[in-house]
Amino acid sequence: MSKNFKNDIANVPSKLRIAIIGVTGAPGNSSAIRRSHMFAKGLVDHGHEVHLFIPYAWHLEDQNKDIGKIRVKCFYKSHTNTLSTFQRIRNLILGHITMITTIFFYCLKGHYDWILYYAGWNMESLIIGLITKLFRCQFCIQHCDLIPDSKNNGLLNRLFSIGHKLSWEWSSRLSSVIVVISGSLEKEMRRLAPRAKVVRIPILTDVKLFGSGEGAKFRSRLGLSNNIKMIAYAGSFVPAF
Repeated sequence: MSKNFKNDIANVPSKLRIAIIGVTGAPGNSSAIRRSHMFAKGLVDHGHEVHLFIPYAWHLEDQNKDIGKIRVKCFYKSHTNTLSTFQRIRNLILGHITMITTIFFYCLKGHYDWILYYAGWNMESLIIGLITKLFRCQFCIQHCDLIPDSKNNGLLNRLFSIGHKLSWEWSSRLSSVIVVISGSLEKEMRRLAPRAKVVRIPILTDVKLFGSGEGAKFRSRLGLSNNIKMIAYAGSFVPAF
């Protein structure tokens, strides 16, 4: 796949049946799910059939609400003020289990050519990766970060961290295509999954332009020392819960 993603999609020789697995509530509560919708829309515009799977919805009215020609399937409502903490946790777990089961039966019927997994819970991505191998479906996963070794001394935390990292590594090995967002991730994925095609999304910010300002004058205006590290963020924040 080249950097010209629109041409890549348009040049696919035939209509594909694609499942995109989101990681958070529908339809537009976070940048992650909005990007899933944008990508799904691009695929639909080029004639492909796209189903968007989401384990839980943030609001009741969002469940199973199709977006244009994109078929959206949400399984449980969660993270609403009408639910208790127990109900939220129960629905979240049931949502993931039901989603995996549904995808299994879709793949059993040979419905999908590709399953695209958008980051998220790594044990789930490992299970879905195994399903795609079982039914000879292509699997693409996007990774957003490296999984560090846990430094917590608690036994349960250590075991969870080890399981999390092993799932992350093996789901990568099961992938046909891996999409990453940094050079360090690209290097690690090429080591873990040498047979997979690794695609790094290019940085959209002109780093040279933003790094060539007069930093000393800027710090001086803010009354900051030149000896401290400064991190700035420009973007949008959305409620997680």
